[in-house]
Amino acid sequence: NQQKKKENAKIIKKKKKKEEKIKKCEEIKKKIENITFTFKVKTGKEGKMFGCISTKQIAEEINKKGFNIDKKMIKPLIPVDTLGVHNVDIELHKKVTAVAKIEVKEV
Repeated sequence: NQQKKKENAKIIKKKKKKEEKIKKCEEIKKKIENITFTFKVKTGKEGKMFGCISTKQIAEEINKKGFNIDKKMIKPLIPVDTLGVHNVDIELHKKVTAVAKIEVKEV
């Protein structure tokens, strides 16, 4: 009986930690979604970009604003390879995905 109580206490503790992590990720999500991350790129004829903005570049720009995002967390639905505003998914947790606004401007 004592063993079961200890096991239950461990399970409850794990659950609380998980809930706290999700809550923290939700707070980070709100902050990220209120910022537009801007990239200035050189373009060729007709405003075409050379290449695209990589997940590494996106992570670096987001981290400049005080976040701790790894490039593996960034899931662009389509390549960021044109001028304008793009939405990029950032998987902060299995249950929490932020949508970052990436604005690409001509230099």
